Amino acid sequence: DAIERAWALLKQKEAVAKVAELRGMYESMRNAMEELERTDRRLFEAAKTGSDQNEVVTFPKRLRVPTETPP
Repeated sequence: DAIERAWALLKQKEAVAKVAELRGMYESMRNAMEELERTDRRLFEAAKTGSDQNEVVTFPKRLRVPTETPP
């Protein structure tokens, strides 16, 4: 019973930390968008809507990682 309570407490603390981290990230993003709006309206509009809807940039699915090291 004590182990289960300790586990639940740990998970609760992790969830609270995650929410705090996400809140900070959102706040930083909002501040950056406000600064961009004050600095350059055109870039702000592009950031809001996406720079180019037809061009989708994706990460390569079959990326080869170098496995050989130099001598």
